[in-house]
Amino acid sequence: MPILTREDLQKQTRKRLLLAAQKEIVKKGVSEASIRDIAKAAGYTMGAFYSNFASKGAILEELIAVHMREEILVFKEITTNAARGKEEDTWKAISDWLKEMRKNKNISALGFELQMYANRNTLFRKKFDSAKAQRLKELADGLGALFSVHGLKPKIDCFQVAVSLAALWDGFFIHRTVPGAMPDDQLILFFLKALLDDSVPIRGAKQKNINLGGSHGA
Repeated sequence: MPILTREDLQKQTRKRLLLAAQKEIVKKGVSEASIRDIAKAAGYTMGAFYSNFASKGAILEELIAVHMREEILVFKEITTNAARGKEEDTWKAISDWLKEMRKNKNISALGFELQMYANRNTLFRKKFDSAKAQRLKELADGLGALFSVHGLKPKIDCFQVAVSLAALWDGFFIHRTVPGAMPDDQLILFFLKALLDDSVPIRGAKQKNINLGGSHGA
C-alpha cells in the first residue's frame, strides 16, 4: 500500500469534508447545516475543518465549483470526441452520462438547496449565478460541438439551448416522480434529437443522419 503524503492526506480530508457538506446541505438545507455537523459527518474535528476551509462560505464556494464542473466535463469530452467515433457510440455515451446524473439525486438536490440559499443571500447569489453562467457556457460549447458534427447549427444560440436544457433537467427533478412520466434522461435525449432535427445546415458542411435508435423511448 502506497504511503500517503501530507498533500495526499489533505486532499483526502477536503474531499471527505466536501462530500459531508453536500449530504448535510441536502438533508438540512444550507442555513441549518452547521460547520460542526459537516465536520462530524466527515469524521473530523472542527479544527480539521478550519485547517481546510476558512469558513462555511468557503466550503460553499468549493461545492459550487465541484457541483458545476463535474457534471459538464464528461459531456464536453463526449462531444469533443464525437467526430472521431461512431454516431451510435456518441449517443450511447450521452445516454449513459444522463443516466448516471439521474442516479445521483444528491447533485440535483444540492443545486436546489444552493439556489434557495442564493435567493436569500445577495452576495452568495452573485457567486452562484457566475458559476451557473460558466457551467452553461461549457455546456453550450459541448452542444456546439455536437451540432457541428452533424453539419448543423441551432436556430437559437447554443448558450440559449444550454439554458433551456438545463431548465428542463432541473424541472424533471421535481416532476420525475409523477406517475406515468418518462425517465428524464430519455426525455432529454428526445428533446435534443428534436433540436437537431429542427436545426439549420451549416453551408458547405456534410450533414449526418440523426439516429437515436430506441434510446429516447419512442
